Amino acid sequence: MFFDTRKINEFAGLNYSQRMLALEIAKGKLTLPKKAVLHTIKFLLIAPVFFLIAGVQSWSVMPWLILLFLLYPIVTKPLTIYFVRGYLAESVEQVKQG
Repeated sequence: MFFDTRKINEFAGLNYSQRMLALEIAKGKLTLPKKAVLHTIKFLLIAPVFFLIAGVQSWSVMPWLILLFLLYPIVTKPLTIYFVRGYLAESVEQVKQG
């Protein structure tokens, strides 16, 4: 699993904004079933935390919300890269062409 897009071979020589654009293009190429599975996994990761937080009626929940806000991309980015890895080379070519 890749946690950093700089370590992906297809992204060699691209700056941050180009890597993110290529990743977005690759996500757009996902088939509907793959998109559904990816979004379902993301939902299953975040929903239990929100249900636990919803039961708390005080400000003590704020540190958990901040932690969730910070950790969510760290967990979901590798999942997204895993699902789009077959489309990365093609999306990088599109970014390089302009």
